[in-house]
Amino acid sequence: MVASLWNNYPKEFERVSILKESVEVLKALWNQHQEDNDASSSTYSSIRYDGKFFRINGASPFKSDTGTRFTKTKIPITISAKKRLMLHLAAKFADIWEASYLSPQEFKVLNFQFERINQELDNEVNNTNSRNDRNRTGTSKSIEIDVIIADSDTELEYKKKLFSMERGPGSYSQLLKHGLIGTPEKVATRVKEYTDIGINQFLLTFHDPFDLGALELFAGAVKGI
Repeated sequence: MVASLWNNYPKEFERVSILKESVEVLKALWNQHQEDNDASSSTYSSIRYDGKFFRINGASPFKSDTGTRFTKTKIPITISAKKRLMLHLAAKFADIWEASYLSPQEFKVLNFQFERINQELDNEVNNTNSRNDRNRTGTSKSIEIDVIIADSDTELEYKKKLFSMERGPGSYSQLLKHGLIGTPEKVATRVKEYTDIGINQFLLTFHDPFDLGALELFAGAVKGI
């Protein structure tokens, strides 16, 4: 069964195309006429979408019993991307672009590529005088990253050893390269490196999520950054 599913796994381009259509459908359903919070089902037509992977014929963002919209608040879309096809998708549709497990320098290089794609899309819209539905008020930029923080070097080495034993040498090597590791002062310095290059959201994975002391240390370290 697993082998059969793996053999039918779509190629990268097809997976990106499926995601593109799904995002277009979600944006239509969630955010249609979001500028008018008093919109009602009698005001606007239903939604139609004719794609290769998804088709909608008459869906509505309004409740059938009350005629009011399901949500009057825009739902932000996060797209995680590192390769060009996905970066292009994130630049075109995402409210939040996220990258995972990159050092500040690595993110800086990828961000340059992301902003270049943004510029290409803007030029494309300007040259064709087409409607621009992209979020150009400023896409938020997010990083997913591991955290090991401790008050002392002795405690830090103990936590690092536990991580290595539980996750293995490969994950430990990646942690040392990309993680937020150290005393509160060192972690704060590293976080500042990320924020200085445009990161404004962090998706953090703590080694022990029940270690409230580590959470408090981190919160205190980054307060005010």
